[in-house]
Amino acid sequence: MKVISRDYLQPAENVFQKQSLLVRLQSTNESHRLSYRPGDHLGVFPSNAPNSIDELLNHLFQKYPAFSGLEDAVLEVEYSEDNENWITQDRLPPCKLREAFTSYLDITSPPGQRFLASMSLMATEESDKIHLKKLAQEPEQYKQWKMHNFPTLLDTLKEFPSVRITPEFLLSRRSLLAPRLYSISSSLRAHPDEVHLTMSLVQFLSQKNPSGPKKFGVCTSFFDRYPEGTVPCFVRPAPSFRLPEDTAVPIILIGAGSGIAPFRSFWQEREVIANQMGYGVLGMCVLFFGCRSKNVDYLYEEEHRRLLKTGIIDKVFVAYSREDKQKKTYVQDEMYTQRSLVFRLLEEDGAHVYVCGDAEMAEGVRKSLLQVYTSEGSLDDMDAQNAIDDLLNQSRYHEDVFGAIHSF
Repeated sequence: MKVISRDYLQPAENVFQKQSLLVRLQSTNESHRLSYRPGDHLGVFPSNAPNSIDELLNHLFQKYPAFSGLEDAVLEVEYSEDNENWITQDRLPPCKLREAFTSYLDITSPPGQRFLASMSLMATEESDKIHLKKLAQEPEQYKQWKMHNFPTLLDTLKEFPSVRITPEFLLSRRSLLAPRLYSISSSLRAHPDEVHLTMSLVQFLSQKNPSGPKKFGVCTSFFDRYPEGTVPCFVRPAPSFRLPEDTAVPIILIGAGSGIAPFRSFWQEREVIANQMGYGVLGMCVLFFGCRSKNVDYLYEEEHRRLLKTGIIDKVFVAYSREDKQKKTYVQDEMYTQRSLVFRLLEEDGAHVYVCGDAEMAEGVRKSLLQVYTSEGSLDDMDAQNAIDDLLNQSRYHEDVFGAIHSF
């Protein structure tokens, strides 16, 4: 696929110093028709940032003799169990170091304990060897080191300068660059041959160095650079996060921040259905959305206004967590405020619930739903939980928690 547009969804300068992107990709495979459904994910294989690659290569070429003269060499790794018969390792294709660090190897994530254990064997200073062994063998110490420093591969090499790194070690032991999964934010019926993604630009500071430099998410910064050429992608179906087959069934959508992504595919699909079959075939659609501030990160506000007018979405309730002169609220608070509506849709109209966001938000929504049932249904906690269990057993409660889809 190729990127055909990349738009910022928040003001360039905002008090929260956050940014969200809408990325539009177009299929470039003429022999294979693009196929996906609302709720599915797109897996993206990103490339590492050029400046990070340059810094790593400069360090390797200047620091380690084993890398001398390999700037333009095409490398492949072989292994042998008997030192006689050598087999080419197939985890990487034959490539130059720059290509390996660009497209195949993870150079930004903190090294794992097994990698650190191997590094300890190549350390020439006793202090480095001891420290690396402790990190490799003691989970709690490793966790503190990882979370406090969040070191890249280059950071780690600089922290333990006596380790004699070799090309074959990095090419064979460094973890591969994993695909990133994003909820698809478009309907294929509305945008043939296109996939839209909604994402928050990931940037953060380590606890060790809170004054900088910033660290960036590999894939969101990849799209922020507006990549040219083909972007390797694949569709991962999410059969447990589908719109009801019966379009008349009401839906309750609950998301915060970029968790609104799959719901954009839902309302685009509903709009296509309404245009083809009439608005009368659509059940009620209620959206609960959480953000910090109306003027900073209320994503797709204009789309919501238009869709409310046309009836594609019936109600939108927005929770602001950092709005000036306004009480801090979250989506679960808005759910409870609208508990009568939520309860009626679930118990009288057979609505489906869709939740998308991080694990903390999803847990808050489940607790709020329990309160809705105890309040509106006059149920004790056990009976309220049984009612929610019924939703799960009927496959009417769907979660897309960042990094995992739950099938109920």
